[in-house]
Amino acid sequence: MRLLMKIIGFLLVCASFPSFGTQDDLRLDALFSELHNASSGSEAREIEKNIWEIWFEGPNEQVDQYFESAQIAASGGDYRSATTALDKLIDAHPEFAEGWNQRAIVYFVQGKYSAALADVDKTLSLEPRHFGAASGKAQCYLALGEPLAAIDAFEQALSINPWLEDVKEQLNQLKAIHLNPRNAI
Repeated sequence: MRLLMKIIGFLLVCASFPSFGTQDDLRLDALFSELHNASSGSEAREIEKNIWEIWFEGPNEQVDQYFESAQIAASGGDYRSATTALDKLIDAHPEFAEGWNQRAIVYFVQGKYSAALADVDKTLSLEPRHFGAASGKAQCYLALGEPLAAIDAFEQALSINPWLEDVKEQLNQLKAIHLNPRNAI
């Protein structure tokens, strides 16, 4: 009886932890708190790296294989194969936010901005703290000639991760051009 209680207790503890690193990973809450409280850019970059590592952890080997196939194909410019691998990944695990984000990147590189935006929105619905997706959303809006929407998306990214220096720079440039009353006609 005592052994049975120990086994049940162990299973309950294991069930409370995710079996893979996703947007539901309990480590992320602490990392995002650390990110907001970071005292330097170098400290923030290390925390960002840890967040990305968790986001990239697949739920099983099959997902990891799809991910690897997509990355190899995309790095070789074979976007069709990259998209196919990511489609399979998303079909198998639609709750895996990074699959959607990576497909958004592949779409963006091909100039398929509307498709990229749809996948970015799905990424953000699964992981609202995905500063990479929010920044990618801004890039899509810039490519579509929608600077005010890009400003909103950059601000969203910075509200999640205030240490994104390139995003701050782009945001300041956009605001200077598009929100400066002297530029209004």
